[in-house]
Amino acid sequence: RRLVQMMSIGGMLPHLEAGVADLAPSVPCLLDAFMQAYTRQLAMEWRRGRISSYQQTDKNRTCLRGKLLFHEQIRRNRLRPERFFTRADQFVTDVPPSRLLKAGLDICRRFGTADATRRSATNLLAEFDEVAEHHFTEAELDGIEVDRRIQRFDPLFTLAKRFLRGQVPDRPGGAATFSLLFDMNVVFERYVGCLLRRTCPPPYRVQLQVTGRSLAYRDGKRKFWLR
Repeated sequence: RRLVQMMSIGGMLPHLEAGVADLAPSVPCLLDAFMQAYTRQLAMEWRRGRISSYQQTDKNRTCLRGKLLFHEQIRRNRLRPERFFTRADQFVTDVPPSRLLKAGLDICRRFGTADATRRSATNLLAEFDEVAEHHFTEAELDGIEVDRRIQRFDPLFTLAKRFLRGQVPDRPGGAATFSLLFDMNVVFERYVGCLLRRTCPPPYRVQLQVTGRSLAYRDGKRKFWLR
């Protein structure tokens, strides 16, 4: 609970800390608190409006929609005049941000300690039937961008990435394991910094990781920059 409080004050997972803090005393471990907060918030946002986007697809259709691809039309539908092979934009849910959220849910289903955690993740996965399963690389995780349209999912993307990066499938013996790690240097720094900001009255101002001073001068130039 202390760790959750420190992360909450430090603002490390915006809009989810309150849920984690509420759940922390009632679950077997901190991991389940994060997972249950994730599934609860995702259920609310997903039912409020799914993530969808237009994608260009080439398909043999029963109606003339989009641009007719003459070469494929002749090759495929010479004896099927009721078919049209066209290229058109289609509104689909199976897009990378949706796959990331589903991958996070699958981690909760597989590695949740509490039955309630696994059950809520399994139930919510049924609403992601149209989204394909995908094994993300580190580069793909870094490449997922959040625009204004899906900004409300941003804390969930952050936590889903943390879940996926915590998956360790290659331990000795071949058993899949999981870890949820936090850089305690960052946690302590943000926590103490936020407390100092609350405590110090004007005109004092607290900044973290400030640069601009050096330990020494040599030949008129600053040496050994300090942070």
